[in-house]
Amino acid sequence: MSQDRDQRRVDELKKTVTGLQRRLEREEAGRRALEQRLFELQLFVEAVKEVQQGLGQSKDVGELLGVLLGRSIEAMGSEKGSLMLWDEAEGALQVAVVRGLSDPALERAINSGQRRCRRLRRGEGIAGRVFERGEAEVVEGVGLDGRFVGSRRHVRSLLCVPLMIGGTPIGVINITNKREGFFTLGDLELMTALGCQAAAAIERTRLVELATIDGLTGVLVRRRLMERLSDEVSRTRRFGRPMSLILLDIDHFKLINDTHGHLIGDAVLSQVAAVLKDNLRVDIDVVGRYGGDEFGLVLPETDAAGALVVAHRILSLVSEIEVPGRPVTLSMGVATCPSAGDTVEALMARADEALYQVKARGRDGVKVWELDQRPGRPVSCEIRGEPRGGQALDA
Repeated sequence: MSQDRDQRRVDELKKTVTGLQRRLEREEAGRRALEQRLFELQLFVEAVKEVQQGLGQSKDVGELLGVLLGRSIEAMGSEKGSLMLWDEAEGALQVAVVRGLSDPALERAINSGQRRCRRLRRGEGIAGRVFERGEAEVVEGVGLDGRFVGSRRHVRSLLCVPLMIGGTPIGVINITNKREGFFTLGDLELMTALGCQAAAAIERTRLVELATIDGLTGVLVRRRLMERLSDEVSRTRRFGRPMSLILLDIDHFKLINDTHGHLIGDAVLSQVAAVLKDNLRVDIDVVGRYGGDEFGLVLPETDAAGALVVAHRILSLVSEIEVPGRPVTLSMGVATCPSAGDTVEALMARADEALYQVKARGRDGVKVWELDQRPGRPVSCEIRGEPRGGQALDA
């Protein structure tokens, strides 16, 4: 009997110890979960701050979308994600930016627009359904969900949140594959809140772009171009570094419009603008539409020789654009600060003067305004077909 009582006590003690161990394990797991949640909350707060900072800045939409998506993936502890925006003209959701793909080259191609992903109609797939209903969804075991559209090979779980402005959806954020565990109700709530901030940032940035970007050509409007030129002139005066201004217009543009119609004219403007944008330094040089067929290029840290290199490259590429019967050509005038002046007014006047010297000599070329020994006398550089360092012309 004594042995039986002792054995029962040993068994009870074992149960007690086992219970305490399990309790400690649960508490430890709870502590780790709490630490993870606090970490995610911290990331979320940082993400919201970054989004709110974007609200007050004239950020490029593409850059802002990348920031929003990257911070969302990080806050959710996930592998990858995509942000889709509604394309009104196409009537479909399209991928605007992706992050975290296993193939970096594919990710770059998608983000640069070289590779197009499948578009989803309203109500199509999980993203289309979230967009249509305006309600977030968590899907675990995506491979078993019949609504999922596309390859399921690398997708285990999905958190999809709508981007809403005043009750109207403008897109969705897809967060894929939680690294540890599963997406929770807390994740859903956090991403919904972040989605509201993201939608507001996107809408604000779009409004800023509408006010600063020319709708037809995608370059800066005149007011913003002049602001950037003023900024660079001030910087040149402060640090003593050169900067150049190129003014250009499309030769015989009125004739193109009168002969072929405004649709062709608009197409020419868009193609010329595309050449300008593609041949300037990203986040350094500036291009804007100065008038109907007139454009301005602001080239920081660029002397007259450097501006000529840019101008000739543009002349060559634009000549490949054709309207029926003739190639497109440009007349271009260059003024460099400080040699041509150290004010916006002086640079504009002298670049314009050089441009009209090109027109007087038959168009399709570029001139740099410079001073020789006689005050006020401009020196010409390079009409198309002439050797570099061409003859001096009277003012």
